[in-house]
Amino acid sequence: MRRLIQVSLLTAAMSLSGFSVGQSLEEGAHAFDMGDYSTAIDNFRPLAEQGEMVSQAVMGTMYSEGKGVPQDYSQAVHWYRRAAEQGSSYAQAELGRMYRSGEGTTQDYGEAVKWFRLAAEQGNLSAQADLGHAFQVGRGVPQNFLEAAQWYRRAAEQGMAYAQGHLGYMYSKGMGVSRNLVMAYILTSLAATESKVGYPHLRDTTLEKLNREQIAEGQRLASEWQVGKPLPTTKDTKTWP
Repeated sequence: MRRLIQVSLLTAAMSLSGFSVGQSLEEGAHAFDMGDYSTAIDNFRPLAEQGEMVSQAVMGTMYSEGKGVPQDYSQAVHWYRRAAEQGSSYAQAELGRMYRSGEGTTQDYGEAVKWFRLAAEQGNLSAQADLGHAFQVGRGVPQNFLEAAQWYRRAAEQGMAYAQGHLGYMYSKGMGVSRNLVMAYILTSLAATESKVGYPHLRDTTLEKLNREQIAEGQRLASEWQVGKPLPTTKDTKTWP
């Protein structure tokens, strides 16, 4: 949440027309960071009611998490929607999750996918991963492993462990991509460096199926890869499992 506010403030600052609005945003962000949620609400609510997108998105999160206000998912949906309709990719992604879970609104996987896609197309990593998962399991859209792999890849290339781990799994099974256990090992290794939940086990399971040359190649490619760059490629899958 802290990163959301800081990044959103930088973006909003370019389009703000009045100093008072920018000052209130800064004061609200500072209060939120300090845990003074009451003051944060006092700054964000008037701006949100006037239609300021960043404040609306923050209000959605405060209601969703019950910070400074009683937790109220319907209010969270209200504010996320207002910001999402103005183009906030963060609010679009969060609104998609509310529809997926049925919190504060009727559960609707199709509507969730709609908002995930809008956010994903703006480069929102979590929305890209959520959209990938929707295609992987066929929830809200027809199951399509190729689409799933493509959306996972976009988030994985930006360093998102969840997307890396899931794309690695798809490589291990040949789902939407050619089966390639070296790529599976690379991706699950990258995911395991960021998250210890599930990915080390998946990496180690894949590791057991590789020979020394394949392991060395996978380790080298994983260590050389940099966030923001295309994912590494390995030898022909006809000779590399």
